[in-house]
Amino acid sequence: QDIPNMLYVFRAALHYDAIYPAYSDNKHVRMHWTQDEVVTFLAQKADELDANEAFDGLFVAISSHGIEGKVCTSDYGLISKVAVHRIFSQNHARSREIPRIFMFDCCEGDRRRSRVFKKVQGKAVDDEDEKAQKRESAEMDAEDEKSCFEHTDIVRQQTAVWGHNTHSVDYRLVHVNGANPGFQATLHVERGSYLLHGFMQQM
Repeated sequence: QDIPNMLYVFRAALHYDAIYPAYSDNKHVRMHWTQDEVVTFLAQKADELDANEAFDGLFVAISSHGIEGKVCTSDYGLISKVAVHRIFSQNHARSREIPRIFMFDCCEGDRRRSRVFKKVQGKAVDDEDEKAQKRESAEMDAEDEKSCFEHTDIVRQQTAVWGHNTHSVDYRLVHVNGANPGFQATLHVERGSYLLHGFMQQM
């Protein structure tokens, strides 16, 4: 439901002119994105945004698996969240002038609210299950860290990223996470992401 919810907000409610990917119908929604495809797509849209002075705002919503500070792609690659939003500003000083909102609906760890609540209440929990989750997460971190696309990989020019008389690369930036550090993001089986569904309701 996440994509239909976002399309409703920006196409039907807010009447945005440019929505990418377009998703003209909800029956053919693309679910598989490799690391290279995501980076290439975002970089292309960053160039288009910077070149078109008609655009006065940017909203990016990413719903995926994730680990702390990073988005996981379909080929098990990683992209840091900082890299995602700085693709639009690091080499594009003009784009820093417009408001940019990035909403990440993905986990920031493997802890769950119910498990923490049970510990606080002094109730028994499945410690072996929790230890296994932590081991799996640590192994994934060690294996995939080398494949993470970071903001330092966004190199196109030799001039200073934050030069004289230019705003910070994070000027007018809003960064929203769907989970607290160390915790899982959650969803409803019918409504989808609690974060994106709640956002849709507020809009």
